[in-house]
Parts: sequence; C-alpha cells; structure tokens
Amino acid sequence: MTSRVAKMLELAAELKPEERAELADELWSTVPDELSPEWQHELRQRVDEMNAADARGEPVGEALTFDEMMRRVRTG
Repeated sequence: MTSRVAKMLELAAELKPEERAELADELWSTVPDELSPEWQHELRQRVDEMNAADARGEPVGEALTFDEMMRRVRTG
C-alpha cells in the first residue's frame, strides 16, 4: 500500500459507517470494467482452484460469471 493510499484509508476510517459506505460505493464506481492482465491471470487461477475443489467433491458455492458478479456488486 502506498503512503498516499494509507493516508486516505486513515482519513476514511474516521468517517461514520454510512459515510464510509457512500465513499466505497463512489470509489467502486470508478473502477474500470476491464481487468488488467495480472488480475485476469489471478482470477483464472482462482477458478482453476475452485474447479479442482469441485473435482474432489468439495462444495464451491454459487458460480458466477465475472459480468454477473460485477452487476451484483454495482447494484447492491
């Protein structure tokens, strides 16, 4: 975490819960829909891990496409 982000986090922690939620929502709306290659790789690894767990018979929960996950996060 950069010192700039750490300072913002420190300031945000002083907000009321409702204000923090509002700030989080506003910040989330600025995140681009396109993922960097690094994040794409990370998500592929996680999906592979979930698939491996499923192959062993372990429950993996409800699987969502990335688009569905983003829709749910953005609409609350």
